Amino acid sequence: MSLVGAIEFSSHTASILAQGKSFLEWILYGIWKSPKQNKKDESFICYDFPVYRLRIVQPSVPESIEEDKKGTTVDPQVESSEVERVKVLLDWEYPYEDYARVPAKVSVTELKRLDNEGQTDDDTLLIEDDPAFKEPAFLGEENRYLNYGNVVHYIYQHIDIERLKKDPSHEHVVIVIEDLIQDMVHKKVINPEQAQVLQSERLATFFDTKPGQEWLKTKEYRREMPFYLRLDPAEYYAIKGEYLCDACEGMSPVLLQGIIDLWYSNEDGITIVDYKTDRIYDDITETFRERYGVQLALYKKALEKITGKKVVKTYIYAVSMMKLISF
Repeated sequence: MSLVGAIEFSSHTASILAQGKSFLEWILYGIWKSPKQNKKDESFICYDFPVYRLRIVQPSVPESIEEDKKGTTVDPQVESSEVERVKVLLDWEYPYEDYARVPAKVSVTELKRLDNEGQTDDDTLLIEDDPAFKEPAFLGEENRYLNYGNVVHYIYQHIDIERLKKDPSHEHVVIVIEDLIQDMVHKKVINPEQAQVLQSERLATFFDTKPGQEWLKTKEYRREMPFYLRLDPAEYYAIKGEYLCDACEGMSPVLLQGIIDLWYSNEDGITIVDYKTDRIYDDITETFRERYGVQLALYKKALEKITGKKVVKTYIYAVSMMKLISF
């Protein structure tokens, strides 16, 4: 009422209508035209319009209720059954809360975070503290690992294995990697400044390790292989360090998604290799095993289900330290 009663028709109609808080204000604005109050008492106010009559009824309490209030006293006591019923309603808890806590789909990376939840890296020294590593300014604190890690994975994914098989010497591997890096710059996959950060010697050292040499000798291998795996909810809870509730047995499985950096097969079975660019100085082997043990175990479980073959060995190759960690 205050909005439309104070405004007459003007060129600002659209602006006024935009200020309305309800459809009623729009209606009142449309019918308002110098109303005159013709009656007023304690119960209502009445206005006359050319076509409409607006009656505003003031809130009031029926006389019968008022008399009841004067003649009776409300008993504050409430039946115990009603109190119990209200208590039951207020204390009700959703019986399938654990269902809501289990996702329909989760990545291996996310599960790894859950497994390492609460773990700090205070005992882990970063690369900039080591004078042997020099990185340009473009590798900022928030994206340095992502960019460098992606480039390393790209190199191992696209390196010409057939060319390495012809000459697996370390010197030749370095040349092949340097050629690939220059090709990446030419194709604008990375820029020249990023190319200077990459050290071919460190990347080539992987092919001096046992899995690197075995890879060059085998014909059956896959790089950057995506996979999906049905994960039992009990396993999901176990990774989080919790137990599956009794009421949640039989819930739908979790769809696990991941990418295996490299796997190859020979007469002994399947070997899995995962590349990491973490920079660690102290307790390298134990730190990697603690951080990525669950991840490698899930890779093994998935690959055995997919191929029907036994995974005999899993490795992490720490590029920055040029170290092979066996699981």
